[in-house]
Amino acid sequence: MRLQPRPRVTVHDEYEILASFEVIREVTNGITIDSAAVPVDANGDKIIKKGMPVGIQANGKFRPYTGGLTLTANVASGATSATLSDVSRLVVGDTINLNNGTANENKAITAINRDTKVVTFTATTNAYTTANGIVTTTGGGDNPTVILKHTVNVKDGDHVVGGYEVAKIIAARVPVTVDAALRAKMPRIDFA
Repeated sequence: MRLQPRPRVTVHDEYEILASFEVIREVTNGITIDSAAVPVDANGDKIIKKGMPVGIQANGKFRPYTGGLTLTANVASGATSATLSDVSRLVVGDTINLNNGTANENKAITAINRDTKVVTFTATTNAYTTANGIVTTTGGGDNPTVILKHTVNVKDGDHVVGGYEVAKIIAARVPVTVDAALRAKMPRIDFA
């Protein structure tokens, strides 16, 4: 019998995201991740990292947070594409809402160029600038309610995982930028 401590192996994706164990509420019975709403990476995997905020869709399944998007180039009236700050969490079929303060329009994404961060859609009616253009997504991804407890690969279909509804999370370990908008959308999560 060996009573001496053994060196532990640290698994790459098993880093700690909790800043405190004092107040934690986990989702009862887990949440179902919608594999159709998770982008495919270069290896053919559909990985959502531990700590990712997820939002519920109309079908009752969850998807990665799609908020925090901004225009990085002006969009002219009649344009069929837009360059965004981040397209890594978007999939073809997602709908973005373009808003310039006076007019807004929903556009379904028909193609995504991940290298140039350009999304393609049907022609716009109005113009949107980087100064006043606001981009949000519809379909639940813009309103996260849960933080994922483990990294998961959903390439083989939907997957049930655990998550935190209430917790103090280490902001630097969240796989998206923790800005004021995300903090406001998740009041039960304390990003430390």
